[in-house]
Amino acid sequence: MPITEIVAMDLLIKLPSQSPPLIKYFQTLAHRQSAYSAYPVLFFTDVRSPGKVYIISGWHDVESSYAWLGSPERLEIMKLLEPFQTIQSRIYVDIDFDNIPRSDVLRLKKQDSYEVNPRGAVGIGAEGSRALPLCHWEACGQQLDTETTTWYTIQIFNLKNLKALNQNDNSVSMQRLSLSG
Repeated sequence: MPITEIVAMDLLIKLPSQSPPLIKYFQTLAHRQSAYSAYPVLFFTDVRSPGKVYIISGWHDVESSYAWLGSPERLEIMKLLEPFQTIQSRIYVDIDFDNIPRSDVLRLKKQDSYEVNPRGAVGIGAEGSRALPLCHWEACGQQLDTETTTWYTIQIFNLKNLKALNQNDNSVSMQRLSLSG
């Protein structure tokens, strides 16, 4: 089963869309990483803090990503990106990347335990995912690259409902960053 990688980075500029060189570097990163991993690379900005960017992609396993991290192709791109960003975190979650709907908005929630929706509605998505009111899709998976048991939930909402959610619950709401010119 493919896994999902989530990279959080802080930008040193206010809005990524206002920097054509940054968008070009993101396009290059997406193209090269996709060629290496065989999975698309998705870019999102934090709805409440557009200077925070999340890169979400799939890998066959954690080791495949580690091999990419040390590759000359990636190191070359990261050197070009260095003046624009600082990577804050990188996590790997056992959510099948292929099952995540390609939505323009999503929510990522960190939790210490697997939380089952009290409404118990079983629905669309990957095995173990469920439908929630106002939520179109959800899946929960354990972080793979740590000794502690940490769970992450990815949820798909429409933008109106996403902005209305409580953001004080270890979650972040994201909107897709367009890389087209």
